[in-house]
Amino acid sequence: MTQGKREHIESRRHQHEGEMICEQVVFCSEPGCKGEHVIRQNGKSRPPNVVYNMARRAGWKIDTKKGKHVCPDHQTKRTKPVSTKTTTAKKPSEPTKSDLRAIFRSIDGHYDDSIPGYAEGATDQGIAQTLKCPIQWVQQVREEHFGAAGPDPRIAKLEAQYAELTKRFSDIADRGMKLAAEAEAAQNDLKATASILKSMNGGVA
Repeated sequence: MTQGKREHIESRRHQHEGEMICEQVVFCSEPGCKGEHVIRQNGKSRPPNVVYNMARRAGWKIDTKKGKHVCPDHQTKRTKPVSTKTTTAKKPSEPTKSDLRAIFRSIDGHYDDSIPGYAEGATDQGIAQTLKCPIQWVQQVREEHFGAAGPDPRIAKLEAQYAELTKRFSDIADRGMKLAAEAEAAQNDLKATASILKSMNGGVA
């Protein structure tokens, strides 16, 4: 078996029934935990962000900044016990598991790993408005499980509109210069013709 570290992702090879198996593995960072998320390679190694997103979709908590990853089992163990005290119902300051699942599904449906970032038309604000939750919750889930929001589609749309208007202005200016040149040539022809007529009429215009 051969192993190699690659941005907190381990590349592993081993023989199985005469076939060389290549895998990319993410390990749980909890002390004593042997949990691992194994992704079998088909050809070239997958980029780190793709491997991490596949692990997230399997329930893993991935923190690329600290290099610590937690398997689903340890996330369950970390859950705080529910208080038995009776309190007045109010909007929670922290998202519930149900909130997080809904936010994750919504982001997953609009996120493009190839950018990486939101596909056209999607934003943190738009998802927050749809789910009726604070935008900070959406930002937290996206940054923790997916990555950057990517270019703002509103800016991209305005940039495309600006480029189109610039081209239209340039085309109109070119046509205007061409018409001006044609008008000048026609005016010169008119003056030349008038001069000829004047000379043929004995100098009387």
